[in-house]
Parts: sequence; structure tokens; C-alpha cells
Amino acid sequence: MTTTGNSPKGIKLEKIRTLRPRRESPFADSAERIAAEFAQTYGMNARNFAAFNTMSRFAYPESVSVERLASAAITHNIFFFIDDLFFDRVLSPDDHGISQDTIRNPEPFLRELMACFLRGQAPAGSSRMHQGLADIGRRLGSFMSPQWMGLMVGAVSDYLSAAGERREVDYLSAGTDFLNMRDLDTGGLQTCMLLEVTNDCELPDQARANPTLAQMTWLTYRSAAWVNDIISYHKDVILEGSVFNLVYVLMKDGRSFEEAVQEAIRLVNQQIEVFLNLETQLPAWDLDTQDIVDRYVSGLKDLMSGNTYWHLTSPRYQHPESPFDELRSGWTTSRVAGTAF
Repeated sequence: MTTTGNSPKGIKLEKIRTLRPRRESPFADSAERIAAEFAQTYGMNARNFAAFNTMSRFAYPESVSVERLASAAITHNIFFFIDDLFFDRVLSPDDHGISQDTIRNPEPFLRELMACFLRGQAPAGSSRMHQGLADIGRRLGSFMSPQWMGLMVGAVSDYLSAAGERREVDYLSAGTDFLNMRDLDTGGLQTCMLLEVTNDCELPDQARANPTLAQMTWLTYRSAAWVNDIISYHKDVILEGSVFNLVYVLMKDGRSFEEAVQEAIRLVNQQIEVFLNLETQLPAWDLDTQDIVDRYVSGLKDLMSGNTYWHLTSPRYQHPESPFDELRSGWTTSRVAGTAF
């Protein structure tokens, strides 16, 4: 097993389970234009921007407004940008005014960004990126409570810390550590929290504290992370030389690539089955809380399914040497529309 060279071809992804048919938000085009303008204004319009700006249209098809969907899209785009710049390092720091010293030690810079995000304010004379984080903080704060904003910043901070650590830890020596860190590194919790923004369903304290609903949230972003690891194998492992990938970790035990992919898909589908079983165990709440929780759970199903559809359409994961038929050069979104996923 190596991290370079050509990987096997001819494997299909059709066994990945989805709970919903492919849907896209009717607000998507307008929201993506707003997100693109934001990226241009604040210098976060990376060369690969178009490849991740489409995520929210699939993840949040039930968004209640353009503005809410745009805020979610902007937030996702910012952290794709930060991840590609500081952690995966596939973007040039010079192109975005970031010094090599900051790249080598990004933690102080990222803490400053999180402070701007939480306060909705940037210090005078700060960088465009700081101003951008303050801007999106204000936008989210116009929809959500201060308590929610605090939880969101905590989730993002945990994600940034895990993303930084993944470059330094040998996950091949401890599979459990890999899985635990992958939960944080994926940015999945903030993705689920943004569902509360788009679908106008900020969870009341009693619902957020419910262990069954919390586990369903966790299963949503864990399964989404594993779908990412399957579909992004060629990008992560072959092109970027990363070993921080579920398929690669499964291969370390002697599985072939095909066997590892099949096991990863089985794990995804198993998590979805557990999610559905947990849904039957949710308690009954008062009418207002019940309505919010129902919209949230529906959104989790959309999010799990939309994550798969987006991965299959985004040029971020397509490559002529991909081991998956669906991701080869020439595969188009028109084919996805007719797929059995």
C-alpha cells in the first residue's frame, strides 16, 4: 500500500445509502452569488472556490430564505478556504497575503479570527480575512441567539484545533484515535448547527441536551465524514499524500482497496440504520419544541443525503484517474440527476 501512484479503477459508489432523493434549495443560485461576492470582498476567493461553493444547495434544501442559506454557504466556504490554506496547504499563502510565519504557526491568527467571528467586530486596521469573519458573525448573529453563537464558535475552534493536529499525529498506530479526531476534524458539528440557521429551528436547551438527539447529530456528521473519506480518497491519499482517510486506515489491516471501500460503505450504512432506530426513541415535547425538533431531524436527513449528492457532483473530487466510475473526467451533473443514489 502506498500513497502515490494510480489506484484501482472500476469501483462504483451506488451502495452508499441515502435517506432522501436529490434536492437542491430553490434559493441556491441567489445564495451562491451572495457567497461569491463575499469571498471577493474579503479576499477569500480561492482558485478552487467554485468547487465548494455549491455544498449548501444540497445540504440545506429546506432553507427558509436566501439570506439564511447564503450565511451558511459563506460559513462553509470560509472554513474550506482556511482548511485548504493552513492545513491541506493546496493554496498559496502569497496569493492571499498570509506570511510564511503565520502558515508555520497559525494558532494565534486563527484565535484572532474566532474572536472577530464571535464579537462581530474586527480591530481597526485588521486584515480583510478578520473583517470577513466579523461580517459573517454579524450575519449569523442577526438570526441566532448569543448562546448559539458561543456554541458555534466552540464547535469551530474544536474543528480548527483538530485540523491542525491531523498533520502531526500518526493515526495509523491507533484507529480509535483516528475516528475520534475525524469527528472533530470534519467540521461536522458546525455543519449541523448551520442547519438550525437555514431551517429556522434553533434548538431549545432541553432538546439540545437530549442524549438521543445529540447522538443522531453525531451520527449525521460521522457518516458524512466517512462518505467524504470514500469519495475523496484519490484527492486525499493519491494526490495530496495524506494518510488521514478512513479507507487508507482500513487498508492498513491488510484489506485491499476494494475491500476497504466496501467496509467503509458498510460502516456508513450501519450508522444511518442506527440513526433511524434512534429516531423512534425520541421523546415527546411540547408543541413548539416538537415542531422545531421535527424540522431539525428532517434537516439532518437532508444533510446526510445532500452531503453524498454534493460530493458526487463537485469538481473538487472528480479526476480522470479516480478509482470510482462516477468521478472520472467527463462525468457530468446531468448523469447524477438520473442516478439511483
